[in-house]
Amino acid sequence: MAACRSMSHDDQTVVLPSEPRFEILAAARDAGVVTPFRAWRGRSGRRYVVSVYRPEAVPAHDGAVLIAVRRDAGGVRRIVGVGIEGTVPACAPDEIHVHLLAGTAIARAAVAADLMGG
Repeated sequence: MAACRSMSHDDQTVVLPSEPRFEILAAARDAGVVTPFRAWRGRSGRRYVVSVYRPEAVPAHDGAVLIAVRRDAGGVRRIVGVGIEGTVPACAPDEIHVHLLAGTAIARAAVAADLMGG
């Protein structure tokens, strides 16, 4: 006779991050693909794919969300400002992360709020 077990689905509970966090795209990493794309996971749990640039090398993009990032002594990235509509935040960042997939002004404002908490 086969043993029966009850299965609980509690392990599928989604835990939202208390702070946005920087991520490497796992699919590319696992496939051994080198890609310039990275991501931020917002407080909502949504993921925002970005390209990373030095502040002086950010290409002009209409409708971009520009995420100003500083690295601490350990290399951990922290968001220090978010600009919408292609405006670079004036906060002396180490990197600018460019998100191009928010297609409307409302969507860009939602990304900024999710990443900055306001």
